[in-house]
Amino acid sequence: MNSVYFLKYLFRSITSICYCFLIHFSVEGIEIRAIFDDTENIRLALLQRKAVYKGDYAFTDHIYSDSDCGNLNDGFLRIREYQRTNWQQKSVVIIHKIRDIQEGNHQTLFKEECDTLEEANWFIPMSFSKKFSFFRYGSEYYLDNMRVYVEKIDGLAPSIEVIAPSRQEILSLFESLNVTKILIDSVPEWYNKTNVHSPIKSSETVNCSLLLQ
Repeated sequence: MNSVYFLKYLFRSITSICYCFLIHFSVEGIEIRAIFDDTENIRLALLQRKAVYKGDYAFTDHIYSDSDCGNLNDGFLRIREYQRTNWQQKSVVIIHKIRDIQEGNHQTLFKEECDTLEEANWFIPMSFSKKFSFFRYGSEYYLDNMRVYVEKIDGLAPSIEVIAPSRQEILSLFESLNVTKILIDSVPEWYNKTNVHSPIKSSETVNCSLLLQ
């Protein structure tokens, strides 16, 4: 039975790769996440800039990776179980992301919506194992052509993620919000370094002003 699971996963992955080449930069755009201290100040600053509040969300992420993968920045498989959302989708979404060497960010290799966790487990490759789970909640805003997520992840500092057509737009918004700590790690690797490994090993950030130069 496991071989059947793997064959279906492989088929869907190949299909997703072909699809990603067609939509690579036209659908989601560039994603950048930064860390900040005061959630209320960020929300007020967004509203002052005429950002449109779209609603709140909450979900639990279950993270898996290949047994040979020592760094979750290189790739991970995530099963997201939604507890609250206004997005038009099923209650469970499984996604496989890998690092794009040229762009330096993560690209989607595979994505599937499911009705239950049991159905999502069907798509986990045999070589992958579960690393950990964590709860996330936040608020979504639209600002011009940007989608903004002000978020709290259990065990981590508050953060803001922005999806926009260009990197410059995001960095300019961060600068106007006085958000300076750009997160270099993926969220799973950030959580891994902060909560699983020794607390001495902190997640990587870079100052926003350096990226704007």
